[in-house]
This record gives sequence, C-alpha cells and structure tokens, in this order.
Amino acid sequence: MRRNTFGKNIIQLIEQNYDSCSKTNKVLSDFVKANIRAIPFMSINEMSKQSGVSCPSITRFVRMLSFANFSDFIACARKNVQKDLTPWERIRRAAIAPNGGSLKSMIDSNAASLRKIYNETFEANFYSSVRTITKARCVYIIGARSSYSIAVYLGSILNNLQDNVILLKQGDFSAFADVTSEDSLIAIGFARYTRITCETAKYFYDKGCTVISITDSYTSPIALSSENVLSVSNASGYPVAEAMSIAVYLTTAVAQVNPQKSLERMENMEKLGDSLRAYI
Repeated sequence: MRRNTFGKNIIQLIEQNYDSCSKTNKVLSDFVKANIRAIPFMSINEMSKQSGVSCPSITRFVRMLSFANFSDFIACARKNVQKDLTPWERIRRAAIAPNGGSLKSMIDSNAASLRKIYNETFEANFYSSVRTITKARCVYIIGARSSYSIAVYLGSILNNLQDNVILLKQGDFSAFADVTSEDSLIAIGFARYTRITCETAKYFYDKGCTVISITDSYTSPIALSSENVLSVSNASGYPVAEAMSIAVYLTTAVAQVNPQKSLERMENMEKLGDSLRAYI
C-alpha cells in the first residue's frame, strides 16, 4: 500500500530516499530540488526534455517516492510550492536563517527577481495591457489581502491619469454589476490565491471584458481568466517588490500614451488637493 504523500514535502521525500537512489533517480532528485518552483507547471514530456531523463524513468522515480503516478506527484508539488510562496513562509524562513535573512540578501534577492521579469512575452502582454487600460470604458482593479496594497497604489496613480478607474472593495459586488465587454479588470494576486479575486476575474472574463492579471505564474487561477498576464518571478518568495514595480511601469506607460491629457489631469488633481488642504 502506498503512503499518503499529499501532505508531504517533496524535497524531504527526496532527501529521505537519496542515498538509496539509482544514478538516474539521483539525477532526477537533483533536477527536482533545483527546479521545485517550476515543477508544478511541467508536463512529463517537458520534465523529460529539461532533465535529460526518459519519461518511463520519471514514472519510476515518482513511484519510488510513493506517488501513484506523475499527476499525483505534480499535485503534491503544487501544494508544496503554494505553501512555500506565502509571505508568512518567507518571513518564517528569514527568521530562523542564520545569514539568509540579512538586509543585503533580501535586497539582492528582490533585485535578481526583478531582472527576471523581462522577456518577449511579458513585453507583448505589457503593451497590450497599456492599450487596454487607455481604451476601456471603465478600468476596475481588484487585489485582496496582501495584494490589496498594490491595488490601492495602482488605482490611486491611474486615477490621477484617467477618470474611469474603480478600485473594488472586497464584498462590494454592486460596484461591477453593470460591467460590459467594453470594460477591463486588473486582477492582482499570488499564491495562496484568494477566492474573491479568482472568481471576480472569471466573472469579468465571462462577461467579455479584457482581464489583465499581475500574478506569479502563467497558469495561476487568475491567469487562466486573463487575456494579458504580467507574470512576475517567484524566486524571492513573495513577489511584492516586482508587482509594485509593474504597477509603476504600467502607470508610466499609460501616461506616455497621451502626455498632454495626462499632465493636465495630474495638474487638476494637484490643484484640487491644494484647494481641499489635503497636503501639509
């Protein structure tokens, strides 16, 4: 009888069996440990191609770890990664690490993750998102829990550039009861994904709206309901720095589409703030 492995940690399973592994299984063990965050999104053929090990050998490997099949192995890996990527797990690890939680190591990690954002797919989705934001009838923004701060920042800056930006509050379904296909949604969320963000993204998508997601994978639940996915690196544990940077890049690019109109609205908003004595 096979053990119940769904609550297990794959890295721990590998380490427990590593000494008794065959040469091929050691190759796969090393590959999985080095690519654990990418494993949940690989097919067996992709894993075979990247590791240089045949599909039958991979099947024998996952069975050696007591998984019934490759699908069960992937399901467990996905749960491991989702838990690993939470901000609380990152803080926990930093708290107990003797040297890994230093200020310099955290800055270096975020800087490295930021550099990994750019690729041709990201650029295409980015400029498609900019066009969507500038042409939409209304631009809705949603982010829950830890992602809410990014949503607030993005909504605040975009509101200084356009008069059609709506920041959605959790539970206020009436705010988007009248959406049409001419509207767009920017959905922000990372593992662990909140139900409200995922279901709101799907609602807008089903309504024919263009959904833009800022998330941590092209296959995340939010991304699956999106036309334009702005995927950040998850190497830093919780990609808030990268996501906030994307918010800055988006607002800058939107302002560049019609600089004169953007500057005029920004100036009017500043004057309004001054007249209301909003600033010290």
